[in-house]
Amino acid sequence: MSDSNTFQERLDELRKKLQEEVLDANWEMLEEHYKRGSLVLVDPALDLYDIGARVALDDVESVRSAMQKKQLIKVEAEHVKNLSQNKLEKNFNFIIVQPYVLIQKK
Repeated sequence: MSDSNTFQERLDELRKKLQEEVLDANWEMLEEHYKRGSLVLVDPALDLYDIGARVALDDVESVRSAMQKKQLIKVEAEHVKNLSQNKLEKNFNFIIVQPYVLIQKK
């Protein structure tokens, strides 16, 4: 990406890259990321790739807005029971945007 790329162009490029990197996961696969404090739940109303690209590009306003609306939340102990009900079923999509693992229920 060159410096002349606009924010929208960089966002679009990253979205495409993240679409290629998305994986399916069950809770067992994600539990270690939760224990490290890096697991972030993305509301199904949001586009996983778009929010992932915005996190990667430090789009503070968009990320803050999603957090304030509870559409983007760090997974805490209170969420685990709901998220881990079917431990072996691959019912999450996830992408890694260092240092976070963004997950979204299918």
